[in-house]
Amino acid sequence: MEPHGYRNFYGTKLIPKLTMQEKLKRSHKTPLESAVEAKVRGNKYFKAREYLKAIECYKKALELSGTDSSLQSGTQNLASTERATFFHNLAAAYEKMEAPKDVIRECSLCLEISPKYIKALSKRAKAYKNIGELEKALNDITAASVLEELGNAENLQLSESITRELSEMKAKEKYASKTTRQSPSKHFIKTYFESFTFNIFDIQESEDASCLDPSRGFGKAKHLFESGEYDEVEAACSYEIDRVGKQSPYYVNALLVRGTFRMLSGASKLALEDLEKVIEDPRASPLQKSNAFIKRGSLNMQNQENFKAMADFEQSVVVADESVDAHHHRGQLFLLIDDMDRCIEEFTKCIKLEPNFEQPVIQMCYAKYKVAATQRDIIKANDALEQFKEVLKKFPKSSDGHAMYAQALADSGQPSESLAMFDKAISLCPENAANYVHKGMLLLQLKGDYNAAVDLIKESLEKDPRNDFSYEMLGTIEIKRGDYVAATKAFEKAIEMARFEVEMGRLYFLYLSSQAWKYVKDHYGVDVSSILAKTMGP
Repeated sequence: MEPHGYRNFYGTKLIPKLTMQEKLKRSHKTPLESAVEAKVRGNKYFKAREYLKAIECYKKALELSGTDSSLQSGTQNLASTERATFFHNLAAAYEKMEAPKDVIRECSLCLEISPKYIKALSKRAKAYKNIGELEKALNDITAASVLEELGNAENLQLSESITRELSEMKAKEKYASKTTRQSPSKHFIKTYFESFTFNIFDIQESEDASCLDPSRGFGKAKHLFESGEYDEVEAACSYEIDRVGKQSPYYVNALLVRGTFRMLSGASKLALEDLEKVIEDPRASPLQKSNAFIKRGSLNMQNQENFKAMADFEQSVVVADESVDAHHHRGQLFLLIDDMDRCIEEFTKCIKLEPNFEQPVIQMCYAKYKVAATQRDIIKANDALEQFKEVLKKFPKSSDGHAMYAQALADSGQPSESLAMFDKAISLCPENAANYVHKGMLLLQLKGDYNAAVDLIKESLEKDPRNDFSYEMLGTIEIKRGDYVAATKAFEKAIEMARFEVEMGRLYFLYLSSQAWKYVKDHYGVDVSSILAKTMGP
C-alpha cells in the first residue's frame, strides 16, 4: 500500500497540507510555546521597525494560542495572560502605523482578558485622544494613573493634558450658551469698589452735581449705588449712554460705571467695549482713563492675555503717575504672579501717595512675609509678622487685614493664633464668605476635621449663595473623602456660579477629574482618595 500521500501524473509524491494541530504535534511543541515564538519574532521585527511583519507575527501568535487546550478552561492562566500580551503588542504595532481605530480594537481585546493591563489602558487613551473621544481617553488614562498609584509621570502628564483640553472645550461651550449673567454678591461688589481710592461716581469739577436727576440716567445709577441697590445700576447707565447720548456731561462716567458692572457680572466683551470707549474719549480725565486701563488689564488677565494685561497696567501709570489705584493694582498683579520685588516697589509708591489706604499697607506686610518665608529667613519673617501687628493696631476694623495675618500665621506654623485671627476677621465682617472657607480648610489641614470644614463652608454659602469659591472648596473636600458624586455636584454648582470662561475651565478641570476618579472606583475598585491621603495628607 502507498504510504501517506499520493503521486501526481509525473510520479512525484505529494504531501497533503497539514492542519495547524498536526504541525504542532510533529514539532512536539504546545500551541502556546509556538505562539510565544511567533511573538518573539514579532518583537524583533518591531524593534527593526518592520511593523507589517510584526503584525503578521502577533496575529500568528494569537491564532496559535487560540488552539491551546488550557485556554478552553476559561481560567486566567498563562495562555490567557500571554494572549493579552499578544493583543497589546499588536496594538503597539498599529500605534506605530498611526492607525488609532485598530489600536483601540486590539487594546479592548487585551483589556477583556486583563482589565488592569496598564500599558493597554494608556495606549487606548492616546488612540481615543487622537480620534477626539476625549472622555473615553480620560477614563482610560485616569485608570492607568490610579492603578500605578499616581507614580507614572508620563501618564499623569497625559491625564492632565486630556483633562485640560476637555475642560477648555466644555468651558467654551458653556460660556457661549450662557444666557443669563451671574452677578456677584453685594458684599463682593462693595469690597471691589473699596479697593479703589478713585470714586468713578464722582463727577468732574467742571460738571454741576445739582443737575443730576436721581430718577433717571447717571443720577439714578449714582443714587442706586449709594443705596446699595446694585442690580439696576447698569440699566440706569445705559439710559444715560443710549437715550441722552454723547452730549451728556456724564457720558464718560456712565460708560466707566457700566463697564465696571458688566465686568463684575462676567460680560467681558461688553465691558471691554465700554472701557475702550473711556480710554479713547478725549473728555475722560487721567484718573478715569487710568481706572479703565486697570479694569481692562484685569479682564485681559482673566482671559489669559497676559502680555496685554501687563501693557494695560503699565498704561494705567503712564496716563496718571500719581494714581494711587494704578500703583496698588499693579502691586496686586505682581503679588499674584510672585514678582515680589516689583510688588513691594509698587506698594511702596502707593503708600507714599496715600498712607491711610489700608489695603496696600496690609498687602505690603503680607508680601514682605512671603519674601522672608521663601528665603527661609526666620528673623525677617518674624519682623514681618510684628509689622502686621502694628498695622492692625492702625486699622483695627480691617477684616481683610486680620484674614491675611491669619494666613501668614498659619504658614508660619502658628495654628491656634491663626484660627483666632480668622475668628476676628469673621466677627468684623460676618458677610465675607471667604473667611469661613479659609477657616474650614485650615481646620481640615490641622485636625483632619472634615465635618467642621464642611459646616463652615455651608455657613459661607448661607452668607453668599453665589460664591463659586465655596462650592469649589466643598468639592475638593468631598474628593478627599472619596465621595465623588457629592464632589461632582459641588463643582457643577461652582460652574453655574462662575462668571468668566477661564474660571469655568479651571472648575471643569476639577469636575472632570472627580468624574474620572468615580469611574475608576466603580470599575476597578481603587479609590484615589486613599492614594492622595498617603501622599498629601488631609
